[in-house]
Amino acid sequence: MVFGFALENLAKGIIVCRDPSLVSRARLKSWHGAEHDLVALFSRAGIAVSTEEHQTLERIARIAEWKGRYPVAMSFYEVGAQDPIIGHIAVSNVWPADEFARLCQLYERAKAFLVETMEKVSPLPADYKFE
Repeated sequence: MVFGFALENLAKGIIVCRDPSLVSRARLKSWHGAEHDLVALFSRAGIAVSTEEHQTLERIARIAEWKGRYPVAMSFYEVGAQDPIIGHIAVSNVWPADEFARLCQLYERAKAFLVETMEKVSPLPADYKFE
């Protein structure tokens, strides 16, 4: 779950670095339905992913959205075919052995991409008005 949030924050950092108007003084503006959708966020950030990485991002996003926090989904419609159901609890005991290594690689690549983006984008002036 924490990996999911870390990847989400790196992708959003890249996006905001390129377009600071997405942030206001009061809050972050809408992410247009991609709040925890790591595949969409990585795409929007311009980070290309392989098929295996795409699947990993989908799995970790589901954990960040609800599986890592709640015993059941907040809505029945959030439970998909990939979520085995026992009673009303969505569980999974299948986690690919190479998943952790893939998550570490995604994290390092996204972090490097953020640093590279920050080096290319001019810093905001000290008196920038987040509106």
